[in-house]
Amino acid sequence: MVPARDAALPALLAIQSGINQLRYATLKGIMAAKKKEIRKVAPAPGLASRQRITALHVPEKRKQTQMIGGAPADAASALVRALRDEARVIS
Repeated sequence: MVPARDAALPALLAIQSGINQLRYATLKGIMAAKKKEIRKVAPAPGLASRQRITALHVPEKRKQTQMIGGAPADAASALVRALRDEARVIS
């Protein structure tokens, strides 16, 4: 894989959606987990929890694909603008 700064122009950058999907446990892992001992540890006497849950919310799901067309120079500037202003992954 060539780093983006060393890629020949024009170049195509793609981000695969779902790359961070959870992996499911294998049968071997499930069977091994059944045999593990679950230890219960009591807190030290006199210590109260200093954490408090103030609110819970479910994150909003959104899947968005954006096609950037045009001349390579225009597409590159549109990509940089989208990454900076919309995704906020570069500054």
